[in-house]
Amino acid sequence: MEPVLSLTDFATIKAICAGIGLVIFGTVFLVAVLWVYRPGAREHYQNIGKHMLDD
Repeated sequence: MEPVLSLTDFATIKAICAGIGLVIFGTVFLVAVLWVYRPGAREHYQNIGKHMLDD
């Protein structure tokens, strides 16, 4: 009885999954950076910092 998937098939699947993971990680990282540096964020973060020190 032959195996369902050969080792080359597993290597291909592994490479595809690694690529998908890299794309997802890069997208999440880019969105996080853009969110932090969005227009108006500086004032928002400064207000949060001032309110934290008022307690």
